[in-house]
Amino acid sequence: MNKISASARRKILKDHKEWISTDKEEGGRAHLNDADLNKADLNSVNLGGADLRRAHLSDADLWFADLRRADLRCAHLKKADMSDAKLSCANLSGADLRDVNLGNSDLRHANLRKSNLRKTNLRDADLRGADLSGADLEGVSDLNIEQLSKVNTLSKAKLDTELMKQVKEEYSHLFASCSAVTKTAKTAVKLWTKAELSTLKKEYPKTDTQKLAKKMKRTLEAVRFQAKKHGLKKTKSYMQSLYDHYADK
Repeated sequence: MNKISASARRKILKDHKEWISTDKEEGGRAHLNDADLNKADLNSVNLGGADLRRAHLSDADLWFADLRRADLRCAHLKKADMSDAKLSCANLSGADLRDVNLGNSDLRHANLRKSNLRKTNLRDADLRGADLSGADLEGVSDLNIEQLSKVNTLSKAKLDTELMKQVKEEYSHLFASCSAVTKTAKTAVKLWTKAELSTLKKEYPKTDTQKLAKKMKRTLEAVRFQAKKHGLKKTKSYMQSLYDHYADK
C-alpha cells in the first residue's frame, strides 16, 4: 500500500484534471494504483480514465465522482460512498464493493466481473450493458428485476434466492456463459406468448393474482411484473369484492 500525502494527492488530481481538459496533451494521468486512499475526501473529483488498480478506498467519499473509464480492477472500496458517481465503462473487475453506496450511480457498460457486491446499495443504479459475470450480489439492497433485465450478462453470478428465481424465469439468457450469450439469447428465454399476454390482460383485472399465476403456470412475481409492465390494474368491482369479503369476517 502506497502512502500519499495530502499535498501529493492534490498535485496528482490537478495534473489529471489538466490531462483531461487538454485531451491528454498536458498534465498527466493519475497513477494511484496500490495507493492508500482509505477515508479520503474525493467528493466530486474527476478521475476519469485514472489508474486506480488495487487502490485502497475503503470508507472514501466518492459522491458524484467522475470515474468514467477508470481502471479500478481489484480496488478495495468497502463502505465507500459512491452515490451519484459516474462509472460508465469503468473496469471494476475483482473489486471489493461490499457495503458500498452506489445509489443512483451510472454503471452503464461497466466491467464488474467477479466483483464482490454483497450488501451494496444499488437503488436506482443504471446497470445497462454492465458485465456482472461471476459477481457476488447476495444481500444487495434495492436491486430489482427491471435493473437486472438490462445488464449484459449474469453468467455465474450469485443472487438472493427469490431474485434469482425471478430473473431466471424472465431472462434466463443472462445466465448463459459469456461465449454463448449471443447464440442462446433467443432460445433460452421463456418468453410470454401472445396467447398468455391476452389471457393476462383479460383476467388479471378481475382475478386473484395467485390463482391466475397457478393457472398460467407462472410465478406470482412473473405475473405481477408483466401486469405492471403492461399497465394492468384490478377493477374497482374486484377490489370492492375483496373489501366485502374481509369485512364480513
